[in-house]
Amino acid sequence: MLADNPEVKAVAHALRYLDKRGNKLSYIPTYPTTKAEMQAIKETGECPWVFPSSVVVDRSILLQEGGFPEDWQVGEDTELFTKIAQKYGLLAATEPLGNYRIRGNSLTDKHWLKKRISC
Repeated sequence: MLADNPEVKAVAHALRYLDKRGNKLSYIPTYPTTKAEMQAIKETGECPWVFPSSVVVDRSILLQEGGFPEDWQVGEDTELFTKIAQKYGLLAATEPLGNYRIRGNSLTDKHWLKKRISC
């Protein structure tokens, strides 16, 4: 995707939700998956919907942006990837190429609502 879209500096992919035993629960879609959606993020300030384990980003961009904000309790990934999507472009594949296991006591689970409201 990066080679096919040189104007994009980050890519991601969808994930499969798994329960703690490894059983598939559902599919986690990603956003943006088209150049039109990517442009909408740049114009409106929307948040992309990607998970850190699925993102590949140009190293120079991470260095330039300073990485994740370390003083946040939750949502630092959303903040960084939103900034990258708005400034440099981010596209995501719709195909799930990885898994996201739900354990029930992670910071993401505990602060899910706060994280979604932050967008």
